[in-house]
Amino acid sequence: MKKLAIAVTLISSLTAAVDAYAGSSVTRTVSVAPYNNGYLANGAITAAARSRDTNEYIGCSIEGDPSNGATATVQCFARNSGNATASCYAITPALTALEVVASINTSSYLLFETNSSGQCTYISVNNDSTNL
Repeated sequence: MKKLAIAVTLISSLTAAVDAYAGSSVTRTVSVAPYNNGYLANGAITAAARSRDTNEYIGCSIEGDPSNGATATVQCFARNSGNATASCYAITPALTALEVVASINTSSYLLFETNSSGQCTYISVNNDSTNL
């Protein structure tokens, strides 16, 4: 009887520990829409990776020329579940834009805007546990 009581107590405390770390999560799927003669795309990195379809993706990359440290290119790209796409680029962007893109990780919610020429006009990254 004493062993049963210990087992019940142990199971109860383990269950409580799991509940204590559950946290809040919001599924932010990838959205792509026309916006100010360009496009606006947004979504969470993890939500895109875990989407039930094989279409969704969102992200950005930074490329640099090793022979010329002053040249860098940022590219952002997205595709929603309906296959609508948006992408943009910025050649030698401000250091702030490079830092924003470099901060992208699995807890990131990414939003970017493009103009009609495909240049990035705005990039925003929100790193938050609700994006997981």
